[in-house]
Amino acid sequence: MLGLTLMMTSGALHAQRADDTSSRLTTHSEVTLSVENGPGTSREELGAFSALVGRQLSAVRECYERVSAERPHVDGTLRLRAILEAGGGRVVLARDDLGDAELRRCAVAAVAAAPYGELRPPGSAYVTLTFTNSAAAEAQRLRERGPTAVAVTRTDDGGLETRGGTPAGEVQFVVTAGAGAPEAQLRGRHATVRTHRARH
Repeated sequence: MLGLTLMMTSGALHAQRADDTSSRLTTHSEVTLSVENGPGTSREELGAFSALVGRQLSAVRECYERVSAERPHVDGTLRLRAILEAGGGRVVLARDDLGDAELRRCAVAAVAAAPYGELRPPGSAYVTLTFTNSAAAEAQRLRERGPTAVAVTRTDDGGLETRGGTPAGEVQFVVTAGAGAPEAQLRGRHATVRTHRARH
């Protein structure tokens, strides 16, 4: 679990105890869905296929919200093929640009749970899910600006933390993580917070 503490030291706001200044960084995540007809499905039948798969979009969004809360750098696309069969259907992975096994499993399971039995086989469709979030976009922008060293230190209780702030020191922040958190996750959250503060 990651934590974030902001310490304001200019204007009307002064340095306070960490427990008084705890804050949450909110990122906006979104999933878009596109469906193309595959073998056995005419353009006329595609509308029904799209509506059926579209019912699962909220479940896919729940998958992404859960994953991006822990790994805000995850974004990209999944391309699936939904195939109608007697008594239902199945979903196979065609392409994975996400590189996140948990999100892939969850999203595929959500699309596979659609009630394909409502459609008459044979038929198939290609389903493309595009995952985007503001934290991943900012992380990419930081990567393009070049590497910045982030010192990760271990706390007395075995956790991890990074410290940063604005160049003039008017805002300082501490990002913390529990003992079991991956260091890369902490560095990613640090970069997101640093960019967020720089923009405000």
